[in-house]
Amino acid sequence: ELRTQYPQLTDAIIQSVQPVSDSAARPGFLLAVLTVKGKLTPQEREKIAAWLKIRLHEQQVKLLVTP
Repeated sequence: ELRTQYPQLTDAIIQSVQPVSDSAARPGFLLAVLTVKGKLTPQEREKIAAWLKIRLHEQQVKLLVTP
């Protein structure tokens, strides 16, 4: 679905993550690693994060965009 809206998107890895440190577990979040041709604007990144939050019912989403 994202590729239709963002044709520069070539690959995506989306995974729930549960960070752990020495002291305690922290709240989990959704990590999206996106590979794109060219660049995404800050507005496009915000729109993608908002879409993922709604579509996947997650409150915390972090994007990592790579060329």
